[in-house]
Amino acid sequence: MQLDLFLDNHHTILVNAANKHLRNLELEQASTLYQEIRALTPDDPPLLSAKIAIENWQRRLELFRTAPSGVDRIYRLYELLSEPAPALLLAGLRSFIIAQLQMEESPELIFIPPGFHLGCLLLEIGRSAEAETWFVFALNSGIRGRGRFLAYLGDALVMNGKPGDARKCYLAAFLEDPLGVDFSGLRDHAIRELPIEMEEEGIPVEETVFWLPVWGWLKGIFGLETTVWDRKQLFNSELLKVESTSGEKPLPRLWFEYLRSAERLRTEFRDDGELLRLRRKMKDLSPLLFTRYMEKIRG
Repeated sequence: MQLDLFLDNHHTILVNAANKHLRNLELEQASTLYQEIRALTPDDPPLLSAKIAIENWQRRLELFRTAPSGVDRIYRLYELLSEPAPALLLAGLRSFIIAQLQMEESPELIFIPPGFHLGCLLLEIGRSAEAETWFVFALNSGIRGRGRFLAYLGDALVMNGKPGDARKCYLAAFLEDPLGVDFSGLRDHAIRELPIEMEEEGIPVEETVFWLPVWGWLKGIFGLETTVWDRKQLFNSELLKVESTSGEKPLPRLWFEYLRSAERLRTEFRDDGELLRLRRKMKDLSPLLFTRYMEKIRG
């Protein structure tokens, strides 16, 4: 009995020590300890798989350190994270990749679709406050694909307990570049449900993403303002002016602009003549959404 207790305790001590080495990417020491653990429990296939993964990553990191510097070598490591490996090892590797990216020039502008960006990597490991900062840096530095990154900033704000600011970012993203948004990964589940509701109302599935700003307002999820959390204006307010024709913008975007102006006329200026004109345009462009709009404002 005493021997069994000793062996169990010794096994636990070795595993805890190995985990600490994995977390710190001290893979030679971790591999040695896994060899000892296997001697205690030789018939444990997961232990063998873990030891093989550790040795593979040990070789990869040695090659990484001798490879020419640059983003490509970091990205090659990132691509291999999908392979099975102990969770603590993968966590250590993600932190290592983040640290390597931060040493590159203009790291906030480094992005390889679909998710190789400092902010995305930080979100993956729960460092959402840092992710928020890097997404703001990216937007303020002029990163391409602003719609995608406005939505990423929204994701970080959701994780940081700022849902109101997050929805302003999401709204700006869908107005600016709805097809660029990584919709499947949105952290706001209420927004992710909106296309299903629109389909049930008869809006074609391929159009739902464009109508999200309007439908989100009807459902009380979006407001009509897109001023976002950062001190700098991340959205060009000139684009938000109502246009007199639908030729320059997709119909859903134009409808949202009419909605914005109609609500301002209704609640602030009380200009009934102009409001009536706008409402006629809204009804002509989409009778369905106009009906839903009138239902909402009538309570």
